[in-house]
Amino acid sequence: MKIMQKRFWVMFFCLILTGVLSAEALTDTRISSTAYSRQYKQHSYAAKPQTQNQPSTNNFVSVPQDYPIPFIITENCSSEEVNPGEQIEIQIAKDIYISGVLVFKKGGKGSLIVKSVKPARNLGKGGYIIFRNGYINDTTGILREITFRKKYSGKRCQWAGIIGHAMIWNPVGWVVGLKEGEPISIPAGTEGVATLKNGFQINKKI
Repeated sequence: MKIMQKRFWVMFFCLILTGVLSAEALTDTRISSTAYSRQYKQHSYAAKPQTQNQPSTNNFVSVPQDYPIPFIITENCSSEEVNPGEQIEIQIAKDIYISGVLVFKKGGKGSLIVKSVKPARNLGKGGYIIFRNGYINDTTGILREITFRKKYSGKRCQWAGIIGHAMIWNPVGWVVGLKEGEPISIPAGTEGVATLKNGFQINKKI
């Protein structure tokens, strides 16, 4: 009888031990599976493109190249006074909206650059000033390069040149040939239209 009881208890403890080991193995499998699942989700999330922080092109307005910009020269300048490379002050003549966005504000500052200049000369030749490019500020304060190909010329004294050449060997011809043309004076308030040298984009939320 005692032998039967001992066998019973031995079998009982074996069953309990087997159950405990099976439960631990199942728990380890579940933990491992859960960790793998979490790791897979993390890698899957990282692989997705992060678009929420990228600026959308819908937030910007494109300002095209060669867009016309009306302006006003705000200082007097003369072919007898200015020099090549000198900057002549200008301002934007009116508000410029593109797709409902104010890109250039009336009164915005800028400048034209003198490319070449000549004072009035003998043989009736008038003075001239040539502009080629310049800069203006947009509403964000960035300088934008503009193109303005314009030559302002003083009036030429035609008869002085003709008579001077025709009577080159005559003393009277020399006197007449010394006659100068007129200088060019550009008064403040003179209007013009430049164009943007390069296109650019500007934020709608300015």
